[in-house]
Amino acid sequence: MTEFSFETYKDTLMGPDSYLLTMTLADCVPLKENARILDLASGKGLSSIALAHKYPKAQIFSVDPWISPRRNDTRFREHGLSNRIIPLWGRAEDLPFAYFYFDAIFCIDAFHIFGKKRNFLDDKIVHFLKKDGYLALMMPGFTEEFISLPEPLQPFPIQDLDFYAFQEWTQLFRESKFMTIHKSFTFNCHEQAWTHWLESGHPAAVKDRSLYEQGKKYINSLGFVLQKEVHQEFQILDGARK
Repeated sequence: MTEFSFETYKDTLMGPDSYLLTMTLADCVPLKENARILDLASGKGLSSIALAHKYPKAQIFSVDPWISPRRNDTRFREHGLSNRIIPLWGRAEDLPFAYFYFDAIFCIDAFHIFGKKRNFLDDKIVHFLKKDGYLALMMPGFTEEFISLPEPLQPFPIQDLDFYAFQEWTQLFRESKFMTIHKSFTFNCHEQAWTHWLESGHPAAVKDRSLYEQGKKYINSLGFVLQKEVHQEFQILDGARK
């Protein structure tokens, strides 16, 4: 089992430090000891490792549409976690699980890519949660809504800034028929997570440096923890049977 530290996992980073962000987010999610957790869009599995460390008796399903489950399994074995984390291929739009299967679903630095469609949460995600289950999210986002991009951000490609502001996510989540916002916040580890990414030596981090430096005033790491409303469970099931 490999000793676990930033130096040993920095080559696994695909953006701001997902281990640090996941551990911080997990502090806001009160789960039972033997919880079953889905790590959605888990990339190279660093967030899954964080969840296994945070919840020592939980079972983690690490699902990603791009990274090979075989490679992730090798990483989990290196850290003595192959019996705790199950790597799978899967897309958020078509998850291969039974309904009411998970105590919690985590998604780090990816929900903004596929989750902005209206009704996506209710149509594609919520029925995989048990009653009282949690959806825990970290997304990059604007610190406020802008009519037009602030001048320092205008030189960057628009696809690199396809973010919602905090208020926009709040409004979207309040439209859900089945989930309520349990907690929302900005991450106090945002700067450290970005520092780790910029120090990783990854070519994409070199490219991201100017965006981070120019966007400090306007971009933050946004956190949301949503909880499934118990009385809605049978409504979801009835809808799925139609």
